[in-house]
Amino acid sequence: MDATVTQLSAFVVAVIATTPTIETVTLLLKMLRPFYNRSGDHERSRAVDLTVVVLRTYYEHASDIKLGTASEFGPLSCILGRLTPRLVDSLSSVRVQSLHALHQALRLAHANKGHGLETGSSVVDVSSFVDDVRLAEEGKMDGQMAKMAVKRFGEIIESRLPQSQIQTYLSAIFEMLSDRQSQVSSAAAQLLTQILSTRGASLHAEAETLVTTLLSKLPEVHSCVQTYSDLLSALVAFSLHQQVIVTDVLLKQPLPYSTEVSNAWECLCRDRSLFPSLVEYTLELTASALEDPHTVIDTGGGAASKLVRQEVCAYVAALHEIVKGGDMECILSSPSSSPSSPSSSNHHPPSSSASPSPHDRLASVMVVLLQLLFSMADCQFPIVAVEGIVNVVTPEVRRLCERPSGLVTNALRTLLTRTRVDGVLEEMNTARAWTECTDREMHVNAVTRLMRSLCEHRPQWVEAVVRGVQMKEQSEREPLRAASVAVVAAIIDRCPGRDGSFNGELFDHCVSSLHRALNDQSLRIRKLSIRGMGELADRATRYASVCVDAAMSGLDDVGDRKDEVATESIVALNKLIGNASDTQLRAILPQVLLKVRPCFDKESPFLRAAAFRLFGEMAARVGHVEQGDFLQHLHANIVIILLHMNEEDEEVRKACTSCMSKCALIFGNELVDGVAKVHISADSFSCSSYGLFLRETAMALTSCFPDRVNGYALTTSNYFKSSQSRIRAGAAQLTGHLLDSLTPQIRSTISRDIIFGGLVLLLKDVEDVSYAVEFVLDSPRGFIPNHTFSYIRDNIVEELSVICV
Repeated sequence: MDATVTQLSAFVVAVIATTPTIETVTLLLKMLRPFYNRSGDHERSRAVDLTVVVLRTYYEHASDIKLGTASEFGPLSCILGRLTPRLVDSLSSVRVQSLHALHQALRLAHANKGHGLETGSSVVDVSSFVDDVRLAEEGKMDGQMAKMAVKRFGEIIESRLPQSQIQTYLSAIFEMLSDRQSQVSSAAAQLLTQILSTRGASLHAEAETLVTTLLSKLPEVHSCVQTYSDLLSALVAFSLHQQVIVTDVLLKQPLPYSTEVSNAWECLCRDRSLFPSLVEYTLELTASALEDPHTVIDTGGGAASKLVRQEVCAYVAALHEIVKGGDMECILSSPSSSPSSPSSSNHHPPSSSASPSPHDRLASVMVVLLQLLFSMADCQFPIVAVEGIVNVVTPEVRRLCERPSGLVTNALRTLLTRTRVDGVLEEMNTARAWTECTDREMHVNAVTRLMRSLCEHRPQWVEAVVRGVQMKEQSEREPLRAASVAVVAAIIDRCPGRDGSFNGELFDHCVSSLHRALNDQSLRIRKLSIRGMGELADRATRYASVCVDAAMSGLDDVGDRKDEVATESIVALNKLIGNASDTQLRAILPQVLLKVRPCFDKESPFLRAAAFRLFGEMAARVGHVEQGDFLQHLHANIVIILLHMNEEDEEVRKACTSCMSKCALIFGNELVDGVAKVHISADSFSCSSYGLFLRETAMALTSCFPDRVNGYALTTSNYFKSSQSRIRAGAAQLTGHLLDSLTPQIRSTISRDIIFGGLVLLLKDVEDVSYAVEFVLDSPRGFIPNHTFSYIRDNIVEELSVICV
């Protein structure tokens, strides 16, 4: 075999001597190229030996190298890229011969610059290099020696490699990353880091392809720890020159991020010179995307779906990686940290002249995440890939997150975890608020809980967050305005400064913001502003009239078809009434009493309960002011309170029972008050026996206010058509109790036709027939007109027979 190799070498020498041109050399080197990274030692050794023969022979016989005529030695980049990593090959002969080949290639490149063969420069002192890094020692090289050898020759390459051949050199380096020898692949990654550190600024045109290739190589070398680490270092080195492009390529990676892409983000975030500008650039992109975060798709039948844009999901994922991998303790806790000046300002994201304070930078991230949460709350992931754009949303990310808002929630939670806000995390976890964050209806409550918890555990963040979201309070996009109002409403009663004490300036600023939001075209924002106004009850009396006016205006909201604003108004009034002065209460009482009455019979149980609580709260306060107006309204509403004490919703029953216990005193009659005290528990606001309580209360009202019995009875008859069977039944019972013990004189004033006509209709109600029968049988004979009694009696028999069948 040795003889064959010798003959092959002689043949190569003859070929080059016959045609000593660079084309011949290039062709021969192309044939040898596949053998440089073969696993067989003899293959690599013979390939490198022949390379030395080719280069040396060409140097001795070259016919196309002339003094004074400059040209490029084309194979230089290929030789440098493939043989420099071989300086750390496991075979010593390959290492030494690779050095000789590199030396010959650099000599030829020097000669081709027009210097001629006779003035060839000794680029590398081969013997000295071999001795310094112990290149000729048998066996595998020491790790430190290997790194030193690669570093020294990498510096030579940097000074000798023409810029026109940089792409070919990088391509060769990328191929060597996959070499089977870990030390060789690590050397290739080290060379890549060196060349990108020094030439990165000039690689703007190739930057996107280069980063894409680098990221694609990461999974291939993941098993080789040193190569993997060096390759990530190369990415960081290139980012120092082309940070925008590197970030843009990372943003195009599919979600969820692979381990390799996540590690790439982490390395960028861990670099103190890159992290501030990386945060600012990502926030800038996200803020721009917030202006149009979704597309609306017609799903047919008059329905539409909002599909979040792909790039918005990418920005959210990037923010998640930034807060997960960023050096929060070092960067965001150091006031002196600021974005460093890039070596090439054209390729870096713009930075402000004044570096923001750490809390402001952290607040900026939180502000954008909150705005994203509101913008994506009612969005869905795109299901079908769209041509012409980068599709980062994959089926896997749709499996991990039911909604796009889940991505934002994960980023928020990670932010709080990295900044070690354990108190906030504990409160959010206990209340299951993270689940609410992804709900299109409940996310406002989750944000409210989050902000109030921050007021307690991280007050130094609050002002910056509030002022950050308020920058969009005049935005054309409703979710951004809603985020601003929701945050302000959540902290309005606390308004902490950086030291945790009450911040009066911030408070006034927030009140003004809520007041402006009352006139917003969005129903949700008006509702949130009224909610915030209601929180002012315990904080500032000078705003009491403003808050009450705001709450009152909510009861007249024209666009409030589902009574959402009305509910918030009632709740706000309930809080404000308790803290209003007697003068203020006296001024607003008549208007509030008129507007609260329609809310007793609204469809929303929460609104009904809030209205009854408000009425009870006013009853508790009128003892300190004139009771005349309130007593008149109490007589008009007492029947409604009594009937709703037994309605289907438990919260409404409790609210009515509490209201009744407070209103009983207003009648100024010991009989009515005594019945309430006997049957209503002051602790649980529950009635021991509703039927008995209803009977005794009716008798007390009849005895004390006989002139109002007809009004009571007429009001009761209105509820014979109630949608709730329990209220219809209660109305029949209450009518019987009210009319049971009337004197003939009072009976003559009763509107009998209206009342008994309604009772006849109740006979057709299977659920309530027993109460109607009980009333008819118990009614005093002679009170009901003969023709009406006969009609009721006949209908009872008829209806009972139908029911029995």
